[in-house]
Amino acid sequence: MFGNFRNKLERNGEKLLEVEQKLIIQPHIARLNNWHYRLIKQREKMHLFNQKYWGNLARKDWLVNGDRHS
Repeated sequence: MFGNFRNKLERNGEKLLEVEQKLIIQPHIARLNNWHYRLIKQREKMHLFNQKYWGNLARKDWLVNGDRHS
């Protein structure tokens, strides 16, 4: 998943904008509302994955190299 993170995030953003534009015109369609909800949740998952990945990488780096300031 990480290799295509930016591409997936961009595609998600494009789909989200498309759905939001359709929701402005037709706000009471349940299918669009569900799609919008799923895209937002997918985006949140991608951001959490990215945050955890970089956090774990920083932690591993710190464990390997230690605290060089002391």
